[in-house]
Amino acid sequence: MSTQPLAIPRPPLTALDVEASAQACLRQCMEKLALKDLPIPVPVEQWIEGPLAIRFGVSDLLHLGKDVLGAAFISKGEILISETLLSNEGRYRFTCAHELGHFILHGHLNQAFRDTDVEPGTRGDVEHEADRFGAAFLMPATLVMQEFFNICAERRIDPGRLMVALMESATESLTVWKRIILPAVTRKFGVSLSAAVFRFRELVLPNGTPFIPVGQVQALLTKQS
Repeated sequence: MSTQPLAIPRPPLTALDVEASAQACLRQCMEKLALKDLPIPVPVEQWIEGPLAIRFGVSDLLHLGKDVLGAAFISKGEILISETLLSNEGRYRFTCAHELGHFILHGHLNQAFRDTDVEPGTRGDVEHEADRFGAAFLMPATLVMQEFFNICAERRIDPGRLMVALMESATESLTVWKRIILPAVTRKFGVSLSAAVFRFRELVLPNGTPFIPVGQVQALLTKQS
């Protein structure tokens, strides 16, 4: 994503700060709509326009620059998404949530943000924060873990043993991720493969161990033949 220079330097937000902001935004939407349960997949574009009262549109964004997929215009109260994403639902939804992240997290830092074609989690602090917000908004940690346990129950797998196995850099681990866990999560939450991998990479166990070892990320992003 390309942005104007930040007017107010500040330290990066912590992971907990971003997660809390995403959860607060979800609660705000649910309260305004009088919902008791969070709908999954989260209807991100409807909630941007509805309870969050941000103008939303899909259009040709070539005038904003090459490969611009989305833009957040803070002063105008508007989010625009490139029409080129309409054929890629997962990336479309993540871009919507990413731009919403700029509204919630960075409205005091800049007046406009533009999202270019870069994989989630590979950019600077502000963009990484918006990526994390988007992932947390579309895939709340508690529901991701609930889905993990549901998968284990359906397949009669001990979740503790599977969790240990998945964190090992082994061929069997990659196979389980690519054939079982990641396809289920992308279907459940309406996200892309890269967004699901990014979300699990960001989740850590109580001892600080990442759910997905760094060395496995690239292999998981390679489509299963």
